[in-house]
Amino acid sequence: MAYTLKQKKAYQVAYGVTHPLLLLSLVPLLATLVEGGDMQAVLLWNGLLVGIFVIPLYLVYKWKEAELPTIISATVLGLLYFAVAIVWGAPWSLIVCMIAGITCSIVSLIVHQFVQPVSLYVLMIAGATIALTYTSLMAGLIMMPLGFASTWVNVQLGNADLIDVVLGWGVAMISVLVPFAFLL
Repeated sequence: MAYTLKQKKAYQVAYGVTHPLLLLSLVPLLATLVEGGDMQAVLLWNGLLVGIFVIPLYLVYKWKEAELPTIISATVLGLLYFAVAIVWGAPWSLIVCMIAGITCSIVSLIVHQFVQPVSLYVLMIAGATIALTYTSLMAGLIMMPLGFASTWVNVQLGNADLIDVVLGWGVAMISVLVPFAFLL
């Protein structure tokens, strides 16, 4: 599909604004606030998320430019963030979010190996959207249009196709809802 330069620039701006690494920071924010955490706790967990997970994952993605190493890196970084959260006593809802994220990484690796690669972008957006909707309906209502818009922009830019979207949302839904149903 051919786009005008103006359309392509608009899609790229929307892609940056709805990038999962930006939207993921809403998860610890909400998980901490849901349990009555103060702003200091929110800043701590968001700072740790950015320092341990977001920046290293972004660098790995930019250097490797491949989905599988990025998914493996996301799993390793998620485990590191999880370990720090356990040791430092993170709110339970944040720990459950991390369990869901690690589960999502492992399931996506299996799907990647036996079915087809899953778009990490779609997977992260879908997981964050589902987690936020489960923990706070109001946050979910805000996040859902962003999640769907982000997925749509990713398809429009040619970074994902319909199968990627269905697999990403399906894997995220299973990986998030199962831990949430049993642990929250």
